Order: sequence, then structure tokens, then C-alpha cells
Amino acid sequence: MNEMQKSYRLLREIKSQLPEDSWVIQAGDRHGGEFDDMPVLVHSGDLQLDNLDLDALEPPSPPEGAASGELFLLLVDGNLVVDGLIYNDHTDGAVGLIVTGNVSARRMVVGGQEIYVGGDLEISELFWGDYNHGELVVAGDASAPVWAETEGYRVRVRGRLDTAMRVTDWDEAVMGSEPLAGQSILSPDCRSDPDDATPDRNQELFSRAESLFIPEWQVYLRMHEAGGEQERGVLPEVSYAALARLTQPAWIPAEPYDEESYGYEIWRDDMFFRVLITADRPEASPSYRSVYYEQDEQCGILIETPTDGSEEVYIQVHLTQDEDSGWYVYDESEPGPWIKLHADGWRTLHEAMAVFESSATQLQAESIHELLAMPLIAPYDDYYDDDRNGFWMGDLYYAFRQADDEEGALLKVGREVEGPDEEMELACFYYEAQRQLDGSEIVFISYMEDEDNDEDIELSYVGGARLEEAIRLFHIARKRLLQANAELLSGQLPFDADRFATKYWRKQGYLAGRLP
Repeated sequence: MNEMQKSYRLLREIKSQLPEDSWVIQAGDRHGGEFDDMPVLVHSGDLQLDNLDLDALEPPSPPEGAASGELFLLLVDGNLVVDGLIYNDHTDGAVGLIVTGNVSARRMVVGGQEIYVGGDLEISELFWGDYNHGELVVAGDASAPVWAETEGYRVRVRGRLDTAMRVTDWDEAVMGSEPLAGQSILSPDCRSDPDDATPDRNQELFSRAESLFIPEWQVYLRMHEAGGEQERGVLPEVSYAALARLTQPAWIPAEPYDEESYGYEIWRDDMFFRVLITADRPEASPSYRSVYYEQDEQCGILIETPTDGSEEVYIQVHLTQDEDSGWYVYDESEPGPWIKLHADGWRTLHEAMAVFESSATQLQAESIHELLAMPLIAPYDDYYDDDRNGFWMGDLYYAFRQADDEEGALLKVGREVEGPDEEMELACFYYEAQRQLDGSEIVFISYMEDEDNDEDIELSYVGGARLEEAIRLFHIARKRLLQANAELLSGQLPFDADRFATKYWRKQGYLAGRLP
């Protein structure tokens, strides 16, 4: 941490170092230099601090000729890096901050003064500017996962502002139009009132190491930051290491692909992928690894190892539109559709598996098993019976499938959407607990826009906004199902249930004496 240089000056002495378009200069000069004799604290060069409390910056004694004993402004003539919090609690006439370079911090909670950043502003968790006596100017770009401007706070960002949620009223940062509609993004212990979305402005709260946000919001942020897929960059190298990564046991379902192999298939738009390994036993090192992809039925690319387990890699091409075509050694110097297919396919497969790896960490398979074990679900757990496979509760439809020797445990959550012909259709998200070859269990997520007519979209590979929506909806559905189950166990009928379900619950004693 750099020590702040305690150089107290009068504003008139350092005006040439301030941005000409800053409020301090503009307003002061309009009123005959009324701020010229105010005391300022100047730090020359880059500055790094653990935290910066603007309320605590007071000169030990006013500079000679100062019009006031209260500090007016902190000027950092360089870059400012704050590992934790930039903060002030007093939002009426607070100490100003001007930084000629870039500013970065974990959290920034300010208001009541001009803050001027001559470069970029990067906040890793929360920016909150409060009260109409405050203004932030950023000459470059600005970013923060949560960007809040409340009570008339003014913001001018001349570059690009990047944020996952922009808040003008904390009560708006709840379920509805926002990602977690219905609940505050803030942890309950961060709010001034448990029933209020507004955070407590206590400095100790914002200085703590723990996140301010509920886990569901942190999940949303990770998906937002991932952007659904990696940026397209340099083509990943075709190597044994890359092939081994694509065929790692954690990415391969435990259910055999065929009598000899384990693997998985992916569709991304019009591109098809098949990844296979062959091994004597599931836990054994593969004797063969391969990746195959094709597009538009023109040609196919096969990347494979020999069948003896050696680490050589071969690339072959097959003209799928020619029934008599065999396999040819891939030659990038020879023009043909396989050149673009290889570049696009190899990159796209890596992108799909990056999405898969990220999505596999978002939900826990234990959550699926927990829900399917509830008494609420018991009478509705015949997935292939049209009458007993699920129920409507509020605006969502829930269906359930218990795990057996052939299929994993599954939760389906559906809701009505307006189709292209203006008729209502049931759009469904599917969350399946899937056992992987390494013994782990992940939640595989897919989606159907119209359950009756559409093929499913494998969101765990595709990613994007629809996957983010699926993650958010799962947390909403889980919360509602747990609440309904709690109501049932307390003797209440949780929703307008079918007669057979009510009869079952009464027989089990959950509704004894409560209903006729």
C-alpha cells in the first residue's frame, strides 16, 4: 500500500492540475472563484490503499489563508487503486474526489460531492451513488456488476458503461423485469429492513469480505460475465492434450453410447458433433479418442487417436454428400469446404464445452433429488402418466421423473408463452440429474419452446441468455416448491390439487382433520 502524501494546499494553487470541465472549476469560476481558498489534499503519483474513507480526510490544521477548516477536495494526480471500499456516509457537502488517471475498487459507495475520473472506472462488485447533491463524471469507460444511482444522483460516463444491473431505485432491484424478479438481490443482513430492498449504508457492511448479494444473484453474474460462450479468438491447437480435455470423464455421461463406446453428441445451429472414447472399463484410460463434426451434410471432419492408446492425433475428411467418398487425410493447403468446417467446428466445440463446464457448476444435482423426495411430489411422480406427472401452481407447471436404471431424476418447469400464431404454448425447461463417467453428477439443462412440436435445445452446451433464464427460473421454482411442501407438512393444502393427490396426502396423515 502506498502512503498518501499529506500535502494540504489551497484550491487556487492546484487549479491548473484539475480538468477544465470539472464542476469545481466551472462552478467556482462562474461565481468569482468562490472555492479558490478552500483546502485540498493533493497526492502526486499513483496511489494504492486498502480502503478510502472520504469522511475521514480532515487536515490537522487549515493551510494558511484557508476559507474553511473542512477539507474540500482530494486530488490524486495519477491512478487510484483501492483494494476494498471507496466510501462516504455524509451525502451533503462531502469531500470531493478528482483522479487524473484510472480508478479501481471492489466497492464504491458515495454521494454529496463531485467525483471526477480522468480515465476508466472499474468496480468489481458495487457502485452506489446516492442523493441529488452528488455527481460522477468518468472521462473513459466505467464498469460494475451492480450500478446504482438513487435519490437523483447524476452520472456522466463518456465512454462505455458495462453493468449487469443498473438500479435507480433499490425497490426495483427485485423479481419482475429484473433477473431475480420477486426477491432482493441483497443478502438479508445487508438490508436496513428485511422487508425493504434498500441496503444499510453502514460502512462496516460494505467493508466486509463476504459478498453483499444472495447466491442466486452471484450465479446470474457468473453467467452474465461468461456471456454464454467464450469470445472467438485464436483457433485452439489440435493436439492430444486438447483431445484428452474434450474426452475427459467429467464431461462424458456414464451411460454407454453404444456397446463399445462412451460419449456425447451436440447440436449447435446446423453443426453436429460426436465425441467418443473406447475403454475396457469405464474407469480405465481410453484406448481410443475421437471427435467428429459435420455441417450442412457437405463434409465431415474426424480427429482421432490410434486404437492402441498412443498419443498420436490424425485428422481426416469425408465428403458426406458423396456416397462413394472414403476418408482422406486432411490437407489445409488443398481448397475445399472442409477448411472452414475444421476451423469453425474445432473452435465451436471448445466453446460449447466451455459453456458446459461453466453451467455444470451453477446447479447441484442434490437439489433435484431433494425436491423429488418431498411428500408434495409423491402422488405426482409418474412422469409418463398424463394425469399424474405434474401440476400447475401459480403461473408455472411442474413435472417430475424419479431416477431408475435407465433415466436420471428430472424436474420439468413449464410456463405458457404466446406462439407465432398467437395461441398459447407450453414452453418447458428440463433439469436432469445426469451421472458422469468420473462418478460425479451434474444437472443437464435443456429447453423446448413448444413442448408439442419443437425439438429440445441443449442449453448446457448452447448457453446464452436462455441458459441464464433457466438458472434463474430453477431458483424461483425450487423456492416455491419448498414453500408448498412446508405448507403441506403444516397441514395446509398448498394449491388447488387434484383429488387423487389430496386423497394420498390425507392417507399419509399430512391433511388429517383438515379437510372433509
